[in-house]
Amino acid sequence: MINNSENPFWSVGFNSINDDQLSSGEVFDVVVAGAGYGGLSAALELARQGMKVLVVDARRIGDGASSRAAGSLANVPKARLRDLTRRYGSETANSVYGEAVLARAHTEQIISDHDIACDLGRRSRVIAAHSEKSLRRLRAEFPITQSQLPESRMLSAHELTSFIGDSPYKGGMLLPDSATVNPAAYQFGLARAARSYGVRIIQQTRLIGLTHAASGVEVELHPIGKVRASHVVLATNAETAPDTPLLASLARSIAAVPSFCVVTEALSSERIAKVIQGAQIFGDTRKVLNYMALSPCGTRLIYSARAGFYEGNAANKARRIVADFAKLIPATQGVSPEFFWSGRFAITSDLIPHTGSSDSIHWLVGCCGTGITMSSYLGHKIARRILGGSDAETVFQMPLPRIPAWQRQPTLLGTAVRLYRIYDKYMN
Repeated sequence: MINNSENPFWSVGFNSINDDQLSSGEVFDVVVAGAGYGGLSAALELARQGMKVLVVDARRIGDGASSRAAGSLANVPKARLRDLTRRYGSETANSVYGEAVLARAHTEQIISDHDIACDLGRRSRVIAAHSEKSLRRLRAEFPITQSQLPESRMLSAHELTSFIGDSPYKGGMLLPDSATVNPAAYQFGLARAARSYGVRIIQQTRLIGLTHAASGVEVELHPIGKVRASHVVLATNAETAPDTPLLASLARSIAAVPSFCVVTEALSSERIAKVIQGAQIFGDTRKVLNYMALSPCGTRLIYSARAGFYEGNAANKARRIVADFAKLIPATQGVSPEFFWSGRFAITSDLIPHTGSSDSIHWLVGCCGTGITMSSYLGHKIARRILGGSDAETVFQMPLPRIPAWQRQPTLLGTAVRLYRIYDKYMN
């Protein structure tokens, strides 16, 4: 039976993170805005190296995009190799693919080093081509993927049936070394690990002003007042709002795209076996992506898709997504949704994340649906940059391009999603 209201499956049973004490006028080495994976990863590394760190978030931990993710530990970027090569050249494009693999490994290392119980599971993943054209693109990108992930291989349409059963897909790519986590458990675990090293966390507090001063940066926080810091980290991603000139510039360079997750009813092992035949993670090549994975408990299916804007309330959208999957993967017919929720993630015009610095203010933005791994990795890179580490450099420090206004306007996102669906059906 589907719930009548949005209810993220991941955070059921989690206790809230309590706030630390904070007074106006306090001084920190670093103030971090955003308690998602990026902000907490940066804070954790900085505090481990002895810095005094404050993390603030406009919401409560567990309420934002991080705990509403689908749970995949991505090791392949969303941007196509061909598009990156045309835009930046082959060396940069190959580095993007290489660092995506490093980001996944780094995230798993954080989980191991800090004993974060987040249901990390090694899974096989298939990327299914929804058209002959998209299959040709997968084949063109396969050599660089295989160079980073040697066990990957291409699948014919017939071979694909061994992994997801009968489907309309034309073939695909198998990535045996993939993984999933409970994203809320990972976020809460990061927060607790950071706090164990002395990081102070304040929720429901917004950064609304940044002023450079001789002693560093004066940071205005609502409703607390002003504090000072030698460095500031902006890790607000999809929640980036134009509260300062720099944040406004970052906001103009991303689109906060709505997404939707659905968790099915608990299923018998026999029913699961009919759907999960060889790959526990499924995604396709559409711009309006379809994603399915086996839940960590092994008894439910996790769906993620771009929900439409005019399908009624959230429960109706959940039912539509389940119905769409039943058409794509017939073995899922008759499965009912139980949990559902909406979220947002930030995309850039080139579909890769970016990080940079302006004096003593550092930022990361636009993880494009790969936020668990890329935010964790780039947050660490920012920390290493602040610490002056020789390992701070990353290909994702390239200039952040502006995204077209029509893509970032909420009133036009529905039209954009419908146009992408048309593109997927007729042109891709």
